[in-house]
Amino acid sequence: MDFAHCERLGQDPAEVAKERELIQCLRRMDVVTTDTCINYQTVYQPHLGEHVAWGDTGTVIYANSVFGARSNFESGPAALAAALTGRTPEYGFHLAEHRRGSFTVQLDAKLDDLADWGAVGKLVGEAHQDYFAVPVFHGYRRTPIADELKHLGAALASYGSTGMFHFVGVTPEAPSIEAALGDRQPGERLTISDADISDVYKSYSLGDGDARLVVFSGPQQSLLEMKRLAELFHGRKVRAGASCFVTTNGAVLAQSRTLGYAKTLEDAGATILEGVCFYILQNLSSMRQANRWTNMVSNSAKIVNIIGAHRFSTILRRTADCVEIACSGRLQ
Repeated sequence: MDFAHCERLGQDPAEVAKERELIQCLRRMDVVTTDTCINYQTVYQPHLGEHVAWGDTGTVIYANSVFGARSNFESGPAALAAALTGRTPEYGFHLAEHRRGSFTVQLDAKLDDLADWGAVGKLVGEAHQDYFAVPVFHGYRRTPIADELKHLGAALASYGSTGMFHFVGVTPEAPSIEAALGDRQPGERLTISDADISDVYKSYSLGDGDARLVVFSGPQQSLLEMKRLAELFHGRKVRAGASCFVTTNGAVLAQSRTLGYAKTLEDAGATILEGVCFYILQNLSSMRQANRWTNMVSNSAKIVNIIGAHRFSTILRRTADCVEIACSGRLQ
């Protein structure tokens, strides 16, 4: 819950009180309540070989892959136990034997938008429903930025329960394909083209044409994502009757306010939620019904996948297309 918006969103006052109480309990235990799923972009970056006990899908795969730290997908109680004891069970991705690549993926697509990277994660994750399937990406024309790796990892973890990937020449355990694979032979060699990415976008049904909900969330937005959204929304307005939600954490929001990005988004009619992700908002199903939301459009492949439990018809689109849809009210 974002306490500044819980009344407007119709969230349960009793649940609001519980969350306030929980936060105070955690703080009395000396927990730093940063309320973020992008802690690796704003709070702490673990080092190569460091053992951590993280739980969120996007954070775990980013820690294992981009930083070369070691973690499994921990449940809440297990992560709390690790915080209390300073220990975590030695299995899975804490062990070198599970960190070797198992198949290769050649990237021939342009991948110019964050949603494209999520589409790659969807394609690879859906085809490999195995926690220990570790893809090795190679052949891309440039070094991907942090947010691109973030959306790739979040989608891989969401669609395939994947806990780790290698990106040759980028991630620390993959200076070469051979190093990433270790002593393994690749079990499969995939290639992803522009046509494959286009097919992902074409696969989403436009349903009844309702375009009244656009969401930028799952993972939370980085400062650079907030900047990009401000550029796209500058001088525009979210269509009357439509809703656009942007979620980020307190640190990024504070910087966004200082730099003017938040004001631009709010002037355009977007609602910025702090310290939450849209798909885990309390009472979301009731919100959907009360607002008569049918479709949900997003540039996040992860949220497009995971929010289905709330009975949205979900549609993945590139970032600029999402902004256009929010402002025009027309699906495309």
